[in-house]
Formats: sequence, C-alpha cells, structure tokens
Amino acid sequence: MALGNTYDNNKQQYSPQVISGYRFSNPESKVDASCVTFKMWKGFLVVSINPRKPGTGSDVSYDYDNAGTVYLTHTKAQILAKEIKHYMESGFEGKNVGVASGKDGLISLSSGKEYGSDSPCLTIRKINPDDGLPSAEYIYQFRNDIHSSVINYDIETAKFDNRVYPNIELEQFISLLEDFARVSHNAFAYSVIDCAKYDYSRINTKITKVAEKLGVEFKSSNSYNKGSNNSYFSRNNNTQSNYDTDLKTSESYEAATLDDIM
Repeated sequence: MALGNTYDNNKQQYSPQVISGYRFSNPESKVDASCVTFKMWKGFLVVSINPRKPGTGSDVSYDYDNAGTVYLTHTKAQILAKEIKHYMESGFEGKNVGVASGKDGLISLSSGKEYGSDSPCLTIRKINPDDGLPSAEYIYQFRNDIHSSVINYDIETAKFDNRVYPNIELEQFISLLEDFARVSHNAFAYSVIDCAKYDYSRINTKITKVAEKLGVEFKSSNSYNKGSNNSYFSRNNNTQSNYDTDLKTSESYEAATLDDIM
C-alpha cells in the first residue's frame, strides 16, 4: 500500500499501479487471438485487450504495446457489471451492452454471434468523435470449453465426470468490476491503516530520531486545538469528563522526503 504526498518542490504526486491477478487468454481464438489484462491506476480500472503476436505452437506472446485500452471509473465499472448481469439473465438478447470511456473509448460485451462465435465476446473500440464509427477494434472471445471441475471420481476404475463452467471467465470479470467499484471508497484502506496506526507510530518515531541525528528539520503542526471547538456542547458551563491527555499534547510531523534527508 502506498501513501503519496505532494512535495513542497512541486514534484508530481506518486500514483501506485497495481496489476490484477485476473487475466484471460485465448491464443487459439478464431475471432481474434488475444488476452485481457487488468490493472488499477489513478482511481481507474484499466482494461486492455492485447492481440497475440505472430507465432505458432507453444510460442505464445502478446503485443502489450499495441493494445486496446479503456479506463473505467468506479461508477462506470459498476454500471458495466450491472449491464452484463442483465445481459446474461436475458439469455444474451440484443446486440451488445457496454459503457463509454473517455472521449473516444467504448467497451462492450456481445453474444459473439456477429463474429460467428459460440461464446460471448468483449470488445474495445476507439470511436471517431465526428461520425461515431469505430476506427479501431480489439476483441477477446471468452473461453467456454476448458473450465471444469472433477466430480464422481472412482478410485477403483479411475472414471470421473466433469461439470463444465462455460461462463466462469465472464463471472470473474463481473466480480472484478464489482469489487473495484466496492473498494474504491477506500474504507477498507482506512481500516487497515487505522489498525496499524501504533506500528506506524513506532516506525515514524524511529525515523524521526534518525532524521534528527542527520540534522533534518521537520515542519510541525498542532493536530489538536482545544480553542477551535466552538460547539454548543463544549461550552464551559457544561460538565466535562476527562479525555485522553494525548489529544492535548500530541504533535504531528510531516514525513521528510528522501531529498530532505540527503
């Protein structure tokens, strides 16, 4: 987890990039051999369809530099998840469902019939703003024939049955969209940081002592100002109970950058 600060010397705020463990690939697709990758960056869920590079046999690689990419906000991700769920419940009736991304992006899911596919297809298009027609198109054909479980395994005959899950990739895609929208409020991040605040405090104390030995000057600011509380319930004519004395004396420090220490 990274906590970014805007530095006083106008350095750009650091934005962490997290690569999702979810990845779908269909190198043998008759529609468009490709893979789908996901990452989270600057508050967006970044979805990319990467075409397969020319090659045969087990030599499978993808062109990540020439991918079709859209950037989804938490709201767009949740809307797309809802549309896909409605689409699946309807038996994939209609041409497609999707959401716009930026000025010229469009991500949509179709039944795949327009491509001659027997499984749903995810498409990322770059739309010409003048006429609304696509100027580029990237397609991923969801795999519906390889994901299965093993059931009724017989230890004497080694016979077994399979239960196929044709839409498991699509269901995982929906989960990713919903989870991204769900955690984008940062409440989970707050709870983790809050639970670890004592550990952070001990670490910061050690860093402060090291910095002081190196002659680094800290900027301090009072984190609690009793006089600033003008609430009706804080007036002196009301009986007050004791409160944590740490609040009176606590002082917070802005973390020094590496440049400060150097």
